[in-house]
Amino acid sequence: MFAYAVCLMIYQFGSALTGSLNVIGLIAAIAVLAVMVYMLFIKRYHEATKLTKRVKVTK
Repeated sequence: MFAYAVCLMIYQFGSALTGSLNVIGLIAAIAVLAVMVYMLFIKRYHEATKLTKRVKVTK
């Protein structure tokens, strides 16, 4: 999925620069880019600070 998303962005941005603009594809590429930027820089991973389930230890 990631490779398809990157290929979509490269193709749509390249097509827009050469003059062959597809508006729906460009909007989709911008949306994919926005999601990737959000996942990379804005959303932070927060590790759990407490154990919420009991763990049964067997020997």
